[in-house]
Amino acid sequence: FNSAEYPRMTFKSTNVKFAGDNPSEIEGQLTMLGVTKPVTLRVDRFTCKDHPLAKRPACGGNVSGSLKRSEFGMKYGLQGMSDEVRLMINFEALKDQ
Repeated sequence: FNSAEYPRMTFKSTNVKFAGDNPSEIEGQLTMLGVTKPVTLRVDRFTCKDHPLAKRPACGGNVSGSLKRSEFGMKYGLQGMSDEVRLMINFEALKDQ
């Protein structure tokens, strides 16, 4: 992923789709290797409850998605490895007091 030249990948959400009260998809822009492309992440798990240690409301879950690394300009190893990269992200957020 050429982390020496591009040490960061960023994702900025542009839209969240809901199934009832819970988020089901997060659409956004992923920047990797200096190239920005739209990516949709599926919300696999989402829950909110009081955090047992912080003693305040918290939400967390898992999201997943995939991308083709060649679409971001990554050509190294395309003949020997898969072009598709699967993203699996865990997150947790605490409510500000």
